Amino acid sequence: GTLVLSLVTGMTVRDTSGKAIANLEYESIVHDAPVFIGDTVYGESRVLSVEPSRNKPVQGVVSIETKAYNQDGVTVLTMRRKFLVPRKVVSSKSNDKEMHGTSQ
Repeated sequence: GTLVLSLVTGMTVRDTSGKAIANLEYESIVHDAPVFIGDTVYGESRVLSVEPSRNKPVQGVVSIETKAYNQDGVTVLTMRRKFLVPRKVVSSKSNDKEMHGTSQ
């Protein structure tokens, strides 16, 4: 239930949303299989999209999907979420500052 969701979210924050300004949305949460006492849980995330914020050009919205697996490789949780991050400032050749990508 929510313990597995919290655990997996916490495990992936450092690599995904550690510099987030705000968590915006948990789009979907599916408990694919049960987790039992003694199970080992692993998580992995992939970026689905990176878009500029509609309201603030110095920020961006990142959408990710995270999957959690038990020690047997069985998917136990799948979730999609979005969070707001600062965008990197990259200098171009003409020394104009442009906004690109998201902060890692």
